[in-house]
Amino acid sequence: MAIEYIFFDLGMVILEFDHSIALNKLAALSKQTPHQIENAIFDSGLETEFETGLIEAAEFHSRFCKATNCEINESALLEACSDIFELNTSIMPLIGQLSAVGFPKGILSNTCSAHWEHVFRTYPFLRNSFRDYVLSYESKSMKPDSKIYTDAISVAGVAADKIFFIDDRQENVDGALAAGLDAILYRSAEQVIAELLKRGVRFNL
Repeated sequence: MAIEYIFFDLGMVILEFDHSIALNKLAALSKQTPHQIENAIFDSGLETEFETGLIEAAEFHSRFCKATNCEINESALLEACSDIFELNTSIMPLIGQLSAVGFPKGILSNTCSAHWEHVFRTYPFLRNSFRDYVLSYESKSMKPDSKIYTDAISVAGVAADKIFFIDDRQENVDGALAAGLDAILYRSAEQVIAELLKRGVRFNL
């Protein structure tokens, strides 16, 4: 089937990120060690609840402060958690050319409201280059759970096998394939271009 829609993952495809940046910033703010911060956010499941939309930013802040026995301004906490991204410049020419020819595309990402609000503010092209956004905290479902792919298919408005999806984690690719999407594991922009050309997607680079 011809590809009619493309979903990009956000982290490590469009934007690179490093959680250790947040761990070090939060350790300095809370007078804890990075390992203690990792336990409070990741090992406890707090970040997963935030990314799945089970809790809002205010509860994330409250529970973090309780777990670390410290008081941090909510805005400072969320900024420290979120200022961890850098643009993957190698993918930008492809996104630009797909936009130039009007090819419909969206972002399908596991993310929390704090991260999304930060990157949406910091990188204006996210507003201008993508038609749709399927985000785990809004879907109340995280890749590779089936619901988020069902939501993505509905948003795209085309048959599942006409949707091409790029993700950096094999389990998320497998979840997409199980839902009927055409999906690949991201390795490089050149690889994505080659895969799109094989599927008949035409653009000028």
